[in-house]
Amino acid sequence: MAEYLSALQSSTLPLPLPGVVVLWCLLYLLSHALARKQQAVFKSHPQTFIITEEPSRLVREQSWRLVCVQLLLTAGVFASAALGGPPAVAFLAGGWVVTTAVSIPITLRRILFQRALSGSDAASGSVTLSCDLALESLAFELFGASVFVLILGLCLAHLALLGGAFFIGATAFGYIRKTRRPGSENAW
Repeated sequence: MAEYLSALQSSTLPLPLPGVVVLWCLLYLLSHALARKQQAVFKSHPQTFIITEEPSRLVREQSWRLVCVQLLLTAGVFASAALGGPPAVAFLAGGWVVTTAVSIPITLRRILFQRALSGSDAASGSVTLSCDLALESLAFELFGASVFVLILGLCLAHLALLGGAFFIGATAFGYIRKTRRPGSENAW
């Protein structure tokens, strides 16, 4: 057990912090490019099998203001990592990179599913999902990704993966919290 804890404490990233920032920027740009592709696929490959109610105020549309908030949060994460020393760099900065990297396959899966679902013989009938259920579905995807990353982090004893599991799980809980607002059908 001592070796495991020692490996966990000595987790490092293969890049210095400025390199991690550049890597994150590249992953963030790729993530945004895929999100735009996803929107284009939804418009060019319409389907009528799974319909979602309008998102109302639960989900903010991507805007420059939201991107600025995301970049400020990222700056805070990287600044905290720099101040905290090598373990904080691995947990916070590495975890933030893992979180951004995980968004890429999730978006890619949505693109491929939308294309497959748009075929005329892909399904029959239709279902209309409430906005709350659609948001919960996203949270469930993120919970699954968080557990996967957590298991990897525990198996490989690496703080970056544990940090990623923390950030992804926190995001999932945030989405669930939005669906549990007062007056909602799902309020606790």
